[in-house]
Order: sequence, then C-alpha cells, then structure tokens
Amino acid sequence: MHLIQTIALPIAVLPALLAAAPAPLAAAPCAQAGQVAAAPVLKFSPATLELGELVIGTPGKGTLTITNASDAPITIEAIKAGCGCTKVSDPPKGPISPGASFTVDVTLDSGTKPGVELVKPVHVLLAGGRTESMQIKARVKTAEPGAALEAESPVALFRLPAVPADAADRAAAEAGQDGVIRAIDAGLAPGARSAGFRMRLHRESGMLFVHGTTDELDAVRTAVRALPAAAGVRESRSASGS
Repeated sequence: MHLIQTIALPIAVLPALLAAAPAPLAAAPCAQAGQVAAAPVLKFSPATLELGELVIGTPGKGTLTITNASDAPITIEAIKAGCGCTKVSDPPKGPISPGASFTVDVTLDSGTKPGVELVKPVHVLLAGGRTESMQIKARVKTAEPGAALEAESPVALFRLPAVPADAADRAAAEAGQDGVIRAIDAGLAPGARSAGFRMRLHRESGMLFVHGTTDELDAVRTAVRALPAAAGVRESRSASGS
C-alpha cells in the first residue's frame, strides 16, 4: 500500500506564490470602427468634367484645374488616363505649394458608336504612392440618317508595336508609331478619299483602326505589305469581315 504524503505550507508563504504567478494577458485593443479616411490632397475643378455631346470623328476637348488642397507642398509624378481614348497634358514639374493650382488639357476620342455614354477616369499619381482620381463624361451624338453609312463603314484593324503607358522612352516609341502611319499614308494612291476614311491609333495597345470603303481598306493592306518586316505591322482582323 502506498501512502500519499500531504505537505502543509505555512499561510505566510501563499502571498509570495500568488505574486509569482504570471499576470493575466491584457485584452488586445479592438480596432475602432468607422475610422475617417484621409482628406483629399487634390481639388478638381470641375469635380467631373462634362464635355457634352460629341460628334463621331470629332474629339471632345476641355480644361481641368487641379489645386493642392493640403497644407504642405506636393509633387505630381504623372497624370494617367484610364484608356488610350483619353489624352491629358503633362503636369508641372517640381513641388506645388499649398493652395496653388495648375491646369491640364483633356482630349477625349468620340469613338465610332453613336448614342454611347462615355465615362472615363483620370488618375493623378502623387509622390509617395498616393493616387487621386476624377471622371470625364460625354455622350456621342446619335447618328443622323444620312450619317449612318459613314458610322457603319468597313473597318480594318492593324497591330503596330505597342507603347505601354510606363515605357522608358515613350516619346521615341510614339514617334516610331507616327512614322509607320506616315509610311502607310504615303503608300496610298493619291487622290480624293471618301468622307469616312480615317486612321485612329490606340498607342498603348498598338491597334490601328482604319475606316473607309472596301477599296480604301484594300489599298491600306497593300501599303502595309510594302513596309519592311522590321516595322512590325500586321493586320489583326477586319471588323467588316473582309
């Protein structure tokens, strides 16, 4: 038989043992709900740039004023449009003082579809990684009965070397695209062209949209085939199915 021995501790020892016990863990503070977001650094005037009703083939143009609404100088690293159909002029270089303003010119391509509501973003990138945005709005005018044929004219798509928005030497790359288009235009037979003939380039993707009659599109294809292989131009597809 085994005996269990009980050891009696003096009462005076208990407070010391209790003091040596680990303290209970403190509850982690709860995240405060409904925290207020940081105040905007920029003020856009107008807050939304309304370009009104646009006509197919005619871009909309407007001016946007941007103000430093903070109490410290800021530096604008870049202004980027949400797509290639929107162009925004460059911001000023160097710090912008509190309360100071500058303006940029905005151009919006109307596209080729009548009756379309256009809503395009513009993003302003600040030094430090912050981005603030605004919107441009316009509506493409509904085609008149006599203009329907032009809006529905055949379209051929060609792929040129693309120019990403963050390209290291964007100006030189865009100049290369412009040179290709001039070479294509120079390769077309001289003479009057239809009212619906136009070439529209989306620089970031390198897609060239050519609108015109079937004969005009065939002439463009011939001019493209005459380009040197180094130009990197090829037909992507034809929206008219030809």
